[in-house]
Amino acid sequence: MYLLLFFILCGLTIAIFFLFKKDILSPSFLFSFMFTVSVLAAIIAQQFWNDVLLNWQVFLFPIIGIFCCTLGEGLVRFIFSSVDEKAKQTKSRKKAVFVPKIFHFKPIVVVGIICFLIVTLIFLIIEMSRITGINGNIPEMINQYRSLTPLFNEFDANVSISTILVQFTRIANVLGMISLFVIINNLICGDKIKNNIPSVIIVLLASIIMLFIAGRSCLIQYVLFGFGLSVLLYRKSKNGIKARKIERKKIVRNIIMAIVVVTPLFYLIMPLIGRTQIGGPIGYLTFYLGNPLPSMQQLIDDGRLNPGDSMGGHETFNSVRSIMGKFDTDIDYAVYQNTWAHFRPKNDDEQLLASNTFTGMKPYYADWGIIGVMICQFLFGAVFSALYLFTCRHNSRVLYLLYGMFIINIITQVNSERLFSAISISTIAYIVYIVILVYFLLGGAALISTGKKENYAEK
Repeated sequence: MYLLLFFILCGLTIAIFFLFKKDILSPSFLFSFMFTVSVLAAIIAQQFWNDVLLNWQVFLFPIIGIFCCTLGEGLVRFIFSSVDEKAKQTKSRKKAVFVPKIFHFKPIVVVGIICFLIVTLIFLIIEMSRITGINGNIPEMINQYRSLTPLFNEFDANVSISTILVQFTRIANVLGMISLFVIINNLICGDKIKNNIPSVIIVLLASIIMLFIAGRSCLIQYVLFGFGLSVLLYRKSKNGIKARKIERKKIVRNIIMAIVVVTPLFYLIMPLIGRTQIGGPIGYLTFYLGNPLPSMQQLIDDGRLNPGDSMGGHETFNSVRSIMGKFDTDIDYAVYQNTWAHFRPKNDDEQLLASNTFTGMKPYYADWGIIGVMICQFLFGAVFSALYLFTCRHNSRVLYLLYGMFIINIITQVNSERLFSAISISTIAYIVYIVILVYFLLGGAALISTGKKENYAEK
């Protein structure tokens, strides 16, 4: 079943690639591609940990999800195309052209950002040490902290760092994203990486801070953020024809380099953040990528997932309920996804691999059955396509950063629900910080510009 599903998903991915004019940032293409990779990982994982057999029900989930997502994107593209055509006839809309230029933060700004990040990191370590009672041993401290959080300890949902420190870590993450944007922009302009060392240091410090909070997923976040922005800015550069010629070669090279660097790092830093190494690098990587469908199948086999189990959108709108729960204590919501599937590695009889990712379609199915999957995946494709196409049509650094942040949601929908879960206090906070920090850091006063003067003139 896995092999048949893999070939079907390969066909769907190729079809979507050509349907949307070879657009590798198409939300439907990215979603389909990631599901194909996930199924391939599940096939390889049969040698390591995966002994779950798919039934026809789970077999059809990704196919239906991808198809409905594509329909949603197709509708949005049709609407945007119609608006563009009407504007073209009336000559009321001019095409926005992105004119890249090399710019760097002023030295005093760099020093200020680095000091803020170092202070945030120090306070984060002190706070985690206070909560866990562990000093000096950072891996043990992080592992203990994780074991005390609601993700692993549903009986005590009050263990967390202070609210102010949470905001500091979010600001640190945004500073990392802005600095990565600056690096990508400058490299597109032909600048050397050695000239962007201050921005690289900021990205590294922000990554370390996020490693404490989000684990290794922060590495994926920055890689995906960089991938999305690289493709988008290449396309929007003034020398559009030249950019398109070099786009695929450069992007493929950069993606391969990122995979070569990040993949071993992803595995090697496990002991540093208190994670257990099970199954070797290949076994673990296949588990990380390939567990969603086998996990979902296990839930169904165990009778823990049935259509309509959670009526009224309880799972789908859990994030919305969490916002409402801040004002009404009678509204219940789950702090974390606390349902787990377990797998036993074939070379280890004692330790189990645990997964709480069941594809992004699991909440839809639990709330409304297959109809819910179809409607919500249609909305998923429509909403993220609208954001993508709107960003493509405007020159806004805020939009670039927001798109870079949300491309992670598109790609990780294969693991867990990312559309309605984005409606959260965390998302609102990130949007506010992006708007404010882009204004102050990329507005001009904090920059040293070289090369062409920025021109957002319309053509």
